[in-house]
Amino acid sequence: MTEFLDMGGYAAFVWPSWIIAVVVILGISIMSYRHDRNIKTETDRLDAMMMKSKKGKSDG
Repeated sequence: MTEFLDMGGYAAFVWPSWIIAVVVILGISIMSYRHDRNIKTETDRLDAMMMKSKKGKSDG
């Protein structure tokens, strides 16, 4: 197990690279999730405005 973690002497380069990659992927995933949620919220808000507008026009 120690040999695996040592990565043949390259552990000082391999493990930080893995950590950076995981952090970047998690960051992108979180940003994508938040963006998707914001788009959905905005779409729902605009849909509600459109329905309200259409209802007002049909009543008049």
